[in-house]
Amino acid sequence: MLARQGNASRISIGIEKGTGSELRAHAWLMSGNHIVLGGSINGFTHLVDHGS
Repeated sequence: MLARQGNASRISIGIEKGTGSELRAHAWLMSGNHIVLGGSINGFTHLVDHGS
């Protein structure tokens, strides 16, 4: 939908290291500098982007 309106977007993936051996991953959709989907990214360290 974003591309059809001429807005570039990318999927970002990050991780959060909890206490002990627990590792959590999270993905969010970005358009420009705005999070479109995915909620809060507080506590997550950005790893990689996919998309334009």
